[in-house]
Amino acid sequence: MLTPTRRWLLGGLVVGGVGASGYAARRYLWPATPGSTAGPFYPEPDMRLSEVDADLLRMGAGPPSAGIPLRLTGRLLDQRQPGPIPGALVEIWQVDANGRYLHPGDARTTPQRDAAFQGYGRARTGTDGSFEFQTIQPVPYPGRTPHIHMRISTLAGAGLTTQLYLEDHPMNLSDAIYRRMTWAERRRVGLRPISDPTGLGTTAQVDIVI
Repeated sequence: MLTPTRRWLLGGLVVGGVGASGYAARRYLWPATPGSTAGPFYPEPDMRLSEVDADLLRMGAGPPSAGIPLRLTGRLLDQRQPGPIPGALVEIWQVDANGRYLHPGDARTTPQRDAAFQGYGRARTGTDGSFEFQTIQPVPYPGRTPHIHMRISTLAGAGLTTQLYLEDHPMNLSDAIYRRMTWAERRRVGLRPISDPTGLGTTAQVDIVI
């Protein structure tokens, strides 16, 4: 699968060839990441914990949360430049290893919520558009396949809300939100965790294009 950067390089070669033949060159556009609902469990400001960093695996100096650790890395890319988007706010939220949200709207009494899991995190993109979170591999809960919610807010005022999914998970096609996407859109929000070189869990990377 070609990354957006690779696709742009190939697209640039094609555009250059067309221009040399006397046709007007067009700027190559990366395919945009599909948007999705934030759902009912986006943490409102008065619901968030005092700790809202990019490490969701533990609260303060407390014990680590349950679940398979996941180092989620990525880049935020401008569809029309093309290039990275620095300084943007990236937020993620998801259920804990027991399938519970850190949100009063999740009124279930069982299973018990994992108090060690932060549930929500945020980070700023670097000069190269990069971001990183420490979290857990998402798990299913009634009615939904495993997913991670993500919200982007750029300094220029652009935004995107989307959801990231585990590629090829057997519950994906039974999820109504996932099924509404095209095959190409599913590829743009797919995560394929692999063993982390540190041996402390898994890692996955995604390019977000807005």
